[in-house]
Amino acid sequence: MSKNLVIFYSRAGLNYVSGEVRYIDRGNTEVAVDFILNVIDADVFRIETVKEYSTDYYECTEEAKIEKKAALRPELRNYLADISGYDNIFVCGPCWWSTYPMAVFSQLEKLDWNGKKVYPLMTHEGSGLGRSEDDLKKICAGADVKPGLAVYGGHVEESQDIIRNWIESSLKAEFAASIWREYWTSILPEGQAEYMIEKFQSKEAMKRQVESEKYSYFYIVADGNRAGYTGLSCRDGYLFLSKLYILKDFRHQHVATRAFPFIVDFAKKHGYDRVVLTVYKGNVNAIRAYEKLNFRKTDATVTDIGSGYVMDDYIMEYRCTD
Repeated sequence: MSKNLVIFYSRAGLNYVSGEVRYIDRGNTEVAVDFILNVIDADVFRIETVKEYSTDYYECTEEAKIEKKAALRPELRNYLADISGYDNIFVCGPCWWSTYPMAVFSQLEKLDWNGKKVYPLMTHEGSGLGRSEDDLKKICAGADVKPGLAVYGGHVEESQDIIRNWIESSLKAEFAASIWREYWTSILPEGQAEYMIEKFQSKEAMKRQVESEKYSYFYIVADGNRAGYTGLSCRDGYLFLSKLYILKDFRHQHVATRAFPFIVDFAKKHGYDRVVLTVYKGNVNAIRAYEKLNFRKTDATVTDIGSGYVMDDYIMEYRCTD
């Protein structure tokens, strides 16, 4: 299981909200972090400066401007020393002069980011993400900085669904990509696996499939852990089993076999009497596994997927009355 960490800075008190300066009990970023924690289990580290910023909004903006112009790094009350135990790290903060407060960088620059996935979230009043993603790519050297989310501060209390959708779609795509690399890198020609991930299993591709191609994605859970996932698409006359993948650590434990009745039930509930899939001819283990589930080869197809790549597949079918 991936382990998550949220690093954030948030400022309460007088803030600019929806066109006016007003007092708020909790900073907008802190509210957004609460919504993140409603979606995922994560440890949290709050950034706090030794010298607090002015309680006056306008004075605070000037302090922030000076810090940014001079690339200052304010001293923090506490520093996080090690993030080696985390896979996904959410960096959250308000937009101060088109990026994070310099206090955020005081912390980030002290960490080893190699191999980490970073998810930026920024609350703002019209500036969006500003330059925050580019700044993170420079400061978090070695990390994979993912597309971030800009949350309008004045509407943060209504942003729970937006934050949930961002997290779930981002992490689901990453989960899918990690399994695809396990499966395909050793089977397909060099470069094809990464091309297929971008084309079929990126966050944008999965969003398009769900919204326009009648796809549904489901995690497969074993012993309380996410062990794999399946992608199902409602087609004319049959349910298309587009994806059924199990993490390496859970293979040979009959996880897919235990998940298959759910797929059959899904087909029946949607009025289908058959499930159809395509499987790469070179994926001998997958073919055997599907045959054990009573899928039968019915045809073959060669599909041009672009950039000079093709998929040479068998078409297999399962009858829900079997």
